[in-house]
Amino acid sequence: MKKLIAMILMLALLLTCAAFAEEEEEDYAPMPEEAAVYEGEWACDRAEAEIFWEEEGFRVSIRWGNSASECTEWGYNCYYNEEDNTLISMPTGIRTEFVYNEAGDVESFNDVYNDGNAVFALDEEGYLIWHDEKEDAGKDMRFKKVDRYSGTWVCGRATMEVDLEDDGYKVFITWPSSAAEVTEWAYSCVVDYVDNALEAMPFGLRTDVVYGEDGEIASENVIYENGEATFSLDEEGYMLWQDAKEDAGKDMRFERVEIIDFENNGI
Repeated sequence: MKKLIAMILMLALLLTCAAFAEEEEEDYAPMPEEAAVYEGEWACDRAEAEIFWEEEGFRVSIRWGNSASECTEWGYNCYYNEEDNTLISMPTGIRTEFVYNEAGDVESFNDVYNDGNAVFALDEEGYLIWHDEKEDAGKDMRFKKVDRYSGTWVCGRATMEVDLEDDGYKVFITWPSSAAEVTEWAYSCVVDYVDNALEAMPFGLRTDVVYGEDGEIASENVIYENGEATFSLDEEGYMLWQDAKEDAGKDMRFERVEIIDFENNGI
């Protein structure tokens, strides 16, 4: 009888935790679809801005290198204003000044203020405008969105094509094992701005292709349609392919040989 009661209590506890987790998850508002254009990395001369959605609003971080050993950083928590398509910060913006030693470690820092205000908007050409209402630090600055992934990447005989489309990134990898046999992987990815990586949807496709002497496809064999992968950049700028399905990208570092220019489409 005691065992039965214990099992009932345990089941009730699990149901309560599940309900609480579900309620907690529902408390987080989704990012407005029209606001997605703000998410990403932006650059203007020596200044860099990073914007990503965090539970119920946007987190905006700006870093401005004053010299090799000094930099200033601003941090804002913002909400999206649907009326004029802007990001408006809470009155808690933080400005911090950092000093680094020769090893690149923080030697000292100074919190200048924690009551900053700012508004972020996009101009007609798609540049990010920073209206700093505390000290006008963003005057005359126009940040251009940085695309760190698009282009052609190679590693040995393998080639990776990364293209930015309306619904996210498309990654296509070709790896010939001989002149007649090629393995192909195709992924649809979204950007994880917290981890700075491309996360593939769980329907990655691997296909083995055999070509005839005339160069035409002789046969195609789909190996799987549920591949998962993560693509990220290491400290030296090489693309890393973390294949969660069969670890095909182990120890591979892809070097970019061609960059796609999105100058004319606001990216």
